[in-house]
Formats: sequence, structure tokens, C-alpha cells
Amino acid sequence: FDSGRNPNNPALPELKDDYDWDARFGSDPDWITDNVPGKVVLNDVELAAQVTSLGKLEEKWRKERLARDYDDARILGWTEMAETYNGRFAMFFLVVGLLTEYW
Repeated sequence: FDSGRNPNNPALPELKDDYDWDARFGSDPDWITDNVPGKVVLNDVELAAQVTSLGKLEEKWRKERLARDYDDARILGWTEMAETYNGRFAMFFLVVGLLTEYW
């Protein structure tokens, strides 16, 4: 058994938090399993492609979140907050300089 693989179908990647919902909620009278509206049936290849693309999206968004967290944690250097402060101070002192010249 290879870790990181789906135990039911080793050709597919492991799905996180994947378990049999029908077995768990099958005794509930409101739980339907036939003719479910909007139910899409995927074959193994489509499912593997979907899992792979979702994994890539998850990795991309994780990297973006880590980069944003890193930029937010930085205090010194060319950070977005330093640029904002620089622009505000420049506009403030430009107005102060103009007021002192014209007043």
C-alpha cells in the first residue's frame, strides 16, 4: 500500500476527509441517493484530473497566502506600507511647503 494514494483505487491520489456519506447518513429518511438533482458522475480519469487541478490551485493559493503573510510581517525595506507612508508624507509636506510659500 503506497501512502498518499486512494485505498479504493491506487491509481488515484488520496482524497482528504473522504468517507462514505451514504453509509453514515443512509438511515436518515431525508437522505436521498437516487436521482439527486445536480449530481455529476465522473469517471476515474476525470476525477483524477479534477483532484490534480484542485491540488495545483491549493498549492498556488497557499504560496500566495504565504507571500502575502511574509510581506505583511516585514517592517523594513521596500514594503507596501512603506510606499504608502512615503506617499502620504510627500503629499503632506508638499501641501505644507505650498502653504508656507503662499501664506
